[in-house]
Amino acid sequence: MPKRNHTPFFDQPRSRKKLDYIRIKNRVQAHAPVLGGEFYSNHLIHGHNGWLDFYFLSTYGRYFYNATARTAGYVIKESAYEQAFDRSEQIKPYKVRFRRHDGPGFVMDSSESEAPELFDGLTRHEWVTRERRRILEAEPFEVHETIDKDYGYRFGVGLDAVLDVPGLSIEEINRFIERFRDLGEPEHYRRPHPVAYDPASLSEDAHLESNELLID
Repeated sequence: MPKRNHTPFFDQPRSRKKLDYIRIKNRVQAHAPVLGGEFYSNHLIHGHNGWLDFYFLSTYGRYFYNATARTAGYVIKESAYEQAFDRSEQIKPYKVRFRRHDGPGFVMDSSESEAPELFDGLTRHEWVTRERRRILEAEPFEVHETIDKDYGYRFGVGLDAVLDVPGLSIEEINRFIERFRDLGEPEHYRRPHPVAYDPASLSEDAHLESNELLID
């Protein structure tokens, strides 16, 4: 685990923890008409999100969860991308340098890492995209529904969840919170059987989407 350079939530002064708790509680209540009154997120939730950051209150004390949920499909696509990029690194290491330009500051330049003659006439990005699709279609992945807590977060208790749903919607997040509480807010959970998935459908839409942030 990487070394943290901040004070974990439960080690902070009581006044700090109380202020943070009240802030999240107020945001959950303020967004209740749209989100249902159980959580708050500053991500635009359109029902097809592959991942989401959100906050919700614990039922065991005056603290809250700083949560990230990912769909199993998103996790599989992440893994395929990492494998594809690692293979591109074996062909030619990826190097980035920063250079000055006409305006203030620097720009990132990765042109030295491009070698079309080594990547079948493609750019590295194009080659990785093609390889990622091939990996998704040809290589099996075993992913389980999981929940893991992390007490090293500065802001609340960290919570990472992998969910067996096609997309993350307001309804799915509310269902997850209800199920998490029904399980007793466990430190760790892993569903025994792996997630079933369709390699062809993941390959057709292999990109890793980003989320639009809302100003609150």
